[in-house]
Amino acid sequence: MKTEDYSDLIAQYTEALVNYHEIEFKYNGREYEMEREPDGQYSIWEFEPDVTSGTKIATVKTPEEIFTIKCFGGKTILEIDDDVTDAIVF
Repeated sequence: MKTEDYSDLIAQYTEALVNYHEIEFKYNGREYEMEREPDGQYSIWEFEPDVTSGTKIATVKTPEEIFTIKCFGGKTILEIDDDVTDAIVF
């Protein structure tokens, strides 16, 4: 699917991140979290199941960059969207 086909998802995720909400989801047996850092950057964290500490796998300067970074096995969040489970924004 083309990026423009995900315009609603991009808008929802961007709004959540800009407003310091966290986005959590599962993909390929791992848990992930996307968030805005206090310094204004945006990060993606990877957690193993049932482990409370994670590894920061990406940091970007703008929320738009979240959708272009290939940190999920060489894929972007948009490319894995159909395989994401248990997604929650809070």
